[in-house]
Amino acid sequence: MNTTPVFRGAISALVTPFKNGEVDYKSLSNLIERQISYGIDGIVLCGSTGECTTLEDDERTSIIKHTVSVVSRRIPIMVGTGASSTKRTIDYTKQANELGADAALIVTPYYNKPTQAGIFMHFKAVNDSAHIPIYVYTNPGRAVVSVTLDTFGLLMDLKNIVGVKESTANAKFALSISELSSQKQINFSILCGDDSTALEYNKNGSLGCISVASNLIPEVVSNIQKLSLNGSHDAAHALYTQYEPIFSSLFVESNPIPLKYALSLRGQCTAEMRLPLVEPSDESKAKIKNSMIQCGLL
Repeated sequence: MNTTPVFRGAISALVTPFKNGEVDYKSLSNLIERQISYGIDGIVLCGSTGECTTLEDDERTSIIKHTVSVVSRRIPIMVGTGASSTKRTIDYTKQANELGADAALIVTPYYNKPTQAGIFMHFKAVNDSAHIPIYVYTNPGRAVVSVTLDTFGLLMDLKNIVGVKESTANAKFALSISELSSQKQINFSILCGDDSTALEYNKNGSLGCISVASNLIPEVVSNIQKLSLNGSHDAAHALYTQYEPIFSSLFVESNPIPLKYALSLRGQCTAEMRLPLVEPSDESKAKIKNSMIQCGLL
């Protein structure tokens, strides 16, 4: 496959809103519409920000179906389908394809700590079973393991592996991936997985950012990415700096705890999460609220 990338620019890793223990589809619809109206270029469902590990299988199905219907092909949809089990990853990835997703985002298998050979065989098995564009997701902070450059070289040769969500915060590594794909003459898309390093990544071959903050400030993240990808790096940095208090406060505790609290302050969804995630501490709440006031959101 390895075709021209569909995902570029500002892509929102969407929260899963809950109300009284259930998925809040009304709030989900409103969040999606707000993302689209403020220029977001794509969305990711059932990822870390969407609390994927606490979703039941029937909820995943309903969330994907609902989002595909609401979006109605206006922007592309990527679905997080990774699991620590290769078989479950294959099943989730096939489902995403069947329900109309444009790509699958697959995190390296977590907890069981596979070797590089195991990581390659995991992705090869999914590649060979589910015919949908696949983005490898490297996030060693959550998954413990990462992907070496040599392994990326092997993954690039698989027909359905089209890119990476790179969340190591190492822009030089992203540049190495970009250079390797150029040497192999393969269209391999790099997307930054961290708002705070997105601008540096764009200078090193990234095509955009899968953002957490865009849930709250979609118009800002959209404009930052547009400026950056058009080469207006100083203007992009100035806009990022203006909203830096928000970008920082959204990570005072584990994502999406601060984000959901911030969204609740704006009336966009409840702050409700599922255990083992709990509401922010009073100290964190104060930091989040103060950053929003500072940036004119409250």
